[in-house]
Amino acid sequence: MIFKLVLLLIITVTASSQRRYLSLVGFLLLVSLGPLLKVVLGIQSTGIVYTYYFGVFFIALILREHRKLSLIGICLILALLGLLFLQSLTNNLNINALSLGISRFIFLPILACYAAKDIVKKDTDIFSVFVIYLLINFLIFYIRAFYSYNFFDIMDVSLEEWTYRPSNLSNPIIFAIEVAVLLSLMIRSNISFRYKIIVSILSVIPLALMFSRSSYVIILVNYVFFLVYSRKFVTLFWSGMISIFVGAIVFYITGELPYIVSILDYNAGAYGTRMSSMSESLNFVAEMDITSLLIGLGSGSASQHGAGHGMEMVYVENAFISLVIENGLFLLIGYILSLMYFYFRTGLKGGSACYFVILLSIGLINLFSASLTVLSVQTLYWTIYFYGLSQNSSMNYPLKRDSSHDSLAK
Repeated sequence: MIFKLVLLLIITVTASSQRRYLSLVGFLLLVSLGPLLKVVLGIQSTGIVYTYYFGVFFIALILREHRKLSLIGICLILALLGLLFLQSLTNNLNINALSLGISRFIFLPILACYAAKDIVKKDTDIFSVFVIYLLINFLIFYIRAFYSYNFFDIMDVSLEEWTYRPSNLSNPIIFAIEVAVLLSLMIRSNISFRYKIIVSILSVIPLALMFSRSSYVIILVNYVFFLVYSRKFVTLFWSGMISIFVGAIVFYITGELPYIVSILDYNAGAYGTRMSSMSESLNFVAEMDITSLLIGLGSGSASQHGAGHGMEMVYVENAFISLVIENGLFLLIGYILSLMYFYFRTGLKGGSACYFVILLSIGLINLFSASLTVLSVQTLYWTIYFYGLSQNSSMNYPLKRDSSHDSLAK
């Protein structure tokens, strides 16, 4: 009982921290350590923990920012709440679906927005904010990979040769994408080269054993773009030569090409299964009535998160089709407009271009997956979005009346 109270105190202090990027990392840790929290707290779902965390965060936020409330921000939040409640009433949704929608489209963006503001204001390197998150989850990965695959009976998994795919306490594909996104941030990070090498080395085995082609695509796209954008063509050339050389060695030893090459193979890349899933889900969309098409059937009805909570209605291997099914065309249009706003507001000057490419690479892999429907990936996405938006431009915050022009040290 005492341990639970201490844990609750830690969660409360983290959620209400004045350094909101600590609240952001705390939430990510809650998501990644979900199975452990269930055992420790004796609960069936972590949803109640998320609700408490967001509640504490917003009470602390309002108490500190109540004199700077923005009418536009309040109207936007009320409009989203109205849309979600209308969706809930129209489809007779349970409280889980409604709370998931509020978390995705209101709580997470606001948490990420204010965390990004604090990172910029305190002139903190964005990658360094997530280092503790990476190290904790790397530790869990290596324990699962080489010592206790079920993490001391916390995970309900059995170890067989064909299912060996260690991860943190989350899904291996999701964690691989998180690692890839954070490594993409590290590429232009201000941390020392030595630390970059250490993190890269720690990442090799996890990325190799989690077998996620999506993570390889994110890293490749962002690494190549960064070198081209920085005009480091010699480094790009030698990186390509080294990659070819390593691939040749792997082929000589194993008789197989590196796993990343399977992206180009229609059968090995499981494109047939994914295309079939998209075709079936598009047929599902075609049968939706106009109201459902505009406002959706409810969060969790067509996503990986919903599948884990018994809410999934249709299996979708495309985050954008999933968004239409769950939350309608209105929010899909809102997503597209947000990217357009980013583009025109920043002009892709300075570091904003690199952050924009990270956002696009996440969108690219979600043409054939639904990882963007997962809370942890969404948290990283919105944090990068608002952090990138602050590069060479003023940034308005959803609850603030006045905005200031923050700039990062180059």
